[in-house]
Amino acid sequence: MAPCPASTTSGTESFTAGSAAPSSLTSVTLIGSEQPNSFGPRAIGVIVRSARDYGRVEISNAKICGYVEGVAVEGASVSVSNSRICKGDKGAVLYNGELLFDQNRVRVDQVGVAAASGRAVITGNSFAGVRDAIYGEPRASIEARDNRVWSRDLCRPRFENRYRDRYAPSWGGGDRGYDCQYSPYPRDWWEAEDGQYYDYGYPLDGYDRYQQGYGWYDRSGRYVPDNRYYGDDRWSRGGRGW
Repeated sequence: MAPCPASTTSGTESFTAGSAAPSSLTSVTLIGSEQPNSFGPRAIGVIVRSARDYGRVEISNAKICGYVEGVAVEGASVSVSNSRICKGDKGAVLYNGELLFDQNRVRVDQVGVAAASGRAVITGNSFAGVRDAIYGEPRASIEARDNRVWSRDLCRPRFENRYRDRYAPSWGGGDRGYDCQYSPYPRDWWEAEDGQYYDYGYPLDGYDRYQQGYGWYDRSGRYVPDNRYYGDDRWSRGGRGW
């Protein structure tokens, strides 16, 4: 299949990938209704199915907004890169096959990338507003790294006791494949997707000062400013000669 030229449409793109050269969807804008179906099939921006011969589809520089699922993969090999997916429930769903998801911006309400089965490689993406950035069922193999997340649901920290009534924020292990962001969600990104601006970042009070080595948190997550003890000294009895 020849590359699809740049266009804007409100319909769903459907591909059946064969054994020939990879099909491509480039610089295309797909706009859905932003409303889930109350009956009938779910709304999907791009759905890629495999023919008898396993095939490949490449999606790049696309904008896919307003669908329950931005991209759905059923048995094919699909790469999605440098694209924007917004105003939906799930950014991409891998039902079976292979998905390479790289350098995309995803702003959806539920899951950034979900994998039921197959292999997903998820690298260098930005996820905003999600309740789960990356979800995999037992039959799925997922490799994820260097992703960023802005989410008040997902990035809410725990507070671990470090010394007496002094607590430190903790976001769990580093094997999730993403890092939570505490700077505001970029306004220029939002303007490219339109709608009223909303900062999805978790507002952890005093975090900048905490990172500089001053103060701590109480067990309820309230920042306690303190200039006497610096760095690791705040977790012990000593501190800079005081």
